Amino acid sequence: GLVLHYDGFAWTPSSSVATADLWGVWGTAADNVFAVGLGGRIFRYNGQRWNTVTSPTGRSLWDLSGVSGREIYASGNGGQVLRFNGSTWATTTTGAGVALLGVSANTGGDVFAVGANGVIVHLGQ
Repeated sequence: GLVLHYDGFAWTPSSSVATADLWGVWGTAADNVFAVGLGGRIFRYNGQRWNTVTSPTGRSLWDLSGVSGREIYASGNGGQVLRFNGSTWATTTTGAGVALLGVSANTGGDVFAVGANGVIVHLGQ
């Protein structure tokens, strides 16, 4: 649950997030950062402290990527990709059936997730 913050000069521990392992972090600004990890846990940093966010899954999440505060994606076990619309997270079914360990989103509306056994998933236009 440890998150480190880099200020351009040194790494310092952030306020405690959780006791669970965290595997992905992404944000739009110093006061809008998300972290994901074990058991589908999602946390959001508001510039002062980390808060638990309601997650639509109990499956572990591995990575985060987004294009804005209203379009963020998380990839996870079981071929899951979650999408954040600015207020809530929802699950997207990819049919991959394997852990999706990395995700990348771009402003063109394309989202790619990669995972176990060489799986590549494309969501978007």
